[in-house]
Amino acid sequence: MASSPKRKPSPRTNTSGLHRAQRTISADAIGDEPSARAQSRGERAQRRELSGHTAELDATAIAEAAHRSASRAEQERRIETIRNARGGSPRHTAHDRKGRAMGSPPGAGPEAAGVPAPASPAQGSPTRPITRPTTRSEESPYAFAPRSGAKGRGAKRPSKGQVAVIIAACCVVALAIGLVVAFASGAFNTPVTSPSEGTDGLYVPPLEDDPATEADESAQGLTPTTGEASVSLSAVGDNLMHLPVVNTADYAEGTFGDGLYDFSVCYAGIKDIVDTHDINFIDIETPMCGDERGISGYPSFNTPSDDAADIASFGFNLATTATNHAWDGGLEGVEHMSATWAEHPEVVVTGTFTSQEDRDRIRVFEKNGITFAFLAYQDYLNGYVLPSDLSWAIADSNDRAKVKEDIDKAHELAECVIVAMSWGDEYATQPNQSQRDCAQFMADNGVDLILGFGSHVIQPVEWLDASPTTSDGAENPFAGHRTLTVFSLGNFVSNQQDAFSNVEGCFTCDITRDAEGAIAIADPTWIPLVNHFSGGTGHTVYQLKDYTEELARQHDVLGALDDPLGYVRTYTTEVIDPEVVTIDGLS
Repeated sequence: MASSPKRKPSPRTNTSGLHRAQRTISADAIGDEPSARAQSRGERAQRRELSGHTAELDATAIAEAAHRSASRAEQERRIETIRNARGGSPRHTAHDRKGRAMGSPPGAGPEAAGVPAPASPAQGSPTRPITRPTTRSEESPYAFAPRSGAKGRGAKRPSKGQVAVIIAACCVVALAIGLVVAFASGAFNTPVTSPSEGTDGLYVPPLEDDPATEADESAQGLTPTTGEASVSLSAVGDNLMHLPVVNTADYAEGTFGDGLYDFSVCYAGIKDIVDTHDINFIDIETPMCGDERGISGYPSFNTPSDDAADIASFGFNLATTATNHAWDGGLEGVEHMSATWAEHPEVVVTGTFTSQEDRDRIRVFEKNGITFAFLAYQDYLNGYVLPSDLSWAIADSNDRAKVKEDIDKAHELAECVIVAMSWGDEYATQPNQSQRDCAQFMADNGVDLILGFGSHVIQPVEWLDASPTTSDGAENPFAGHRTLTVFSLGNFVSNQQDAFSNVEGCFTCDITRDAEGAIAIADPTWIPLVNHFSGGTGHTVYQLKDYTEELARQHDVLGALDDPLGYVRTYTTEVIDPEVVTIDGLS
């Protein structure tokens, strides 16, 4: 089986500056036992009860929980640390590329599924800064009122010299008391630790810090090593939350319509894969814009925020939010999603951002002594165009200059560069020219692994060789480098109604480092998956080796075929080349 040639460390690599004001995750956090949910389901139930959560079913055959509300105080608490500006929520201007996604019955529009028809929009809603109200009035309630008279007839005012002596004496006494308290508490004997020491999570440097002053700071939780090392990785495609999928999670949690969900039932079929790999990637295809805005499916998605906790606790620890649906909730949706994922620092997430400073930070993490940089991009936003002053909100692969800048930074900060890409023509089993051009650009700049998705069907896995020269004719420092490109992992969980959209894959590989420090991608493997649902519910993913003929006959779509299991096997081998990757579990 082919593997990438071992790449010597780039001359730009500077491990001493690995932590230059970047988001970082500790060695113990990623790939170890999945953390428990940030809150127990009982606590979330109590929170929703206190916030007056309601749910109701629509009049169609698809029972949907919609328009659940949460208190404004809760919403403000979750996003107050990141919110500086606020934009409108534009609506689609043209037919959404998810047009074949069946969040409602075939042939029905969004209205039939209980989703309001999208309003006629402008090109990216205009935005304006929102100034937070101050907690006190302009005139402080603690201001002293002027005296109406002296205390007692004939009272003398102290001289300026006396006032100065009194103030100085008070300062000396206050300082002495402070020093006594500090010594008594042992404050001067406590060693200084880095912000991430003693934690397992993602360390996010304060945005007000000047990155230039952080250039030599190295105590941010990473523990890179030298010598031989190996990290295992798994990757799956679109976590595409159509309303029937949401309903499956709603039923799985217990009482339907109570605002609580259990999405882990959808992922259960690959638990053994996730548990045996260090890094587990998933595409967060649909945004979590806040349950209080109403849960919605196609065409403008708003996925329950509970899914973040289920993804994290299941064991996924690497995720992208840069997809064609990333702007479905506008800037407010992006902010809410960032705040939601901030509650799960064990998951490294990138692709959407809350400021230019946030956009400029490269996500860096370490596992088994190997350091990784993680980038993510999309190439299409379903007709949305970001306002020019918010271009930082979603990473765009069409901005090649910025992509190159990101990759160059990534090489300085880490040994291995991984890129997640939302791209391609929907339902096309071969990459288009735009995908190939973008992938070659990344290969020419030394990216090690590209994880693609967005077509809703699987596409080939290929090795790409870096060009010997750059676009201006100079010698390419990455000449001879090979990039393993997974053009599309297909869907992961969805309710799409085409047979080929329910044939999927889990890609796995090892990322190794030899004694001389060269990084290589080894043992690339493709594990065929099937997205199963029956009677419009019960959405869950199976490995093909575990998928029985009886289950296949019950599948809402595959069950109509003469030989559903044969179809899955044939379709997989027609798209995935066994000369490039090992296909495991085909029979």
